[in-house]
Amino acid sequence: MRHRDLGSYPAGIWWLFVRQQNLAVQVLSKARRMQIRLPDGMDGEALVRFCYDQWVARTEGNGLLVLDDLPDYAERQFGAEHPDVATSLNNLAGLYESQGRYSEAEPLSLRALAIFCTQLGAKHPHTQTVFGNLKEFLRQTIAANRTAELSDHSLTQNLLQQLQTEG
Repeated sequence: MRHRDLGSYPAGIWWLFVRQQNLAVQVLSKARRMQIRLPDGMDGEALVRFCYDQWVARTEGNGLLVLDDLPDYAERQFGAEHPDVATSLNNLAGLYESQGRYSEAEPLSLRALAIFCTQLGAKHPHTQTVFGNLKEFLRQTIAANRTAELSDHSLTQNLLQQLQTEG
């Protein structure tokens, strides 16, 4: 899923940092700020689920939950070349792209594509989706006149040249 327009989340964004501190602590802190009354007798996992369900209900599905640093977490769980890592990288790249953080989005997209190509093959639908996302990202970068922020990676430069020629 790519989140190009963060403005489409009128209830706001709930940004959690996977590496920086315990997720349960962050969720419970958010619940306190939202003045959610926590029931007694629930274990940590049940409290997190309860808080999340309350947040979804209160935002009526108009909020975005972002788990930052998720690619690092997935890499520790599954290994650096696992397709789930590529999915996390692709999603984070889409978020960075939507924020105009092009120089941070590009290497994530390239790494996601490389993992999918290696693990699933160039013709796999996931690989094709990530490749399409990369091309759309580069089109957006061209339109924003910010290609100078991108790396000299050969795939990036070849696609930029191709897309600029297509006009």
